[in-house]
Amino acid sequence: MYFLAIMGGGPAGYTAAEKAAKAGKQVVLFEQNNLGGTCLNVGCIPTKTLLYSAKQYFNATHADKYVSRQKMLRLTMPRWCNASKKWFANSWQVSKPN
Repeated sequence: MYFLAIMGGGPAGYTAAEKAAKAGKQVVLFEQNNLGGTCLNVGCIPTKTLLYSAKQYFNATHADKYVSRQKMLRLTMPRWCNASKKWFANSWQVSKPN
């Protein structure tokens, strides 16, 4: 039997579950999608990461105004998106119920 049931694995849900578990309580957390909620997985954080990467890409592709270009830049947005998806997928290690 669980002491606490939490619906939603966003920042509030997983923080509450963690604190209750550290206090020795039996906790169950229900999440329909990925832990972290909208902000972590598709909202604020990925958007800020994408904007930062776009700025760095722009700066790198316009660097020849300031220095001579030694070789062509091979970064593309599809390559970056694939790399970021792999990082986000591996950033959560979730234990599965028995």
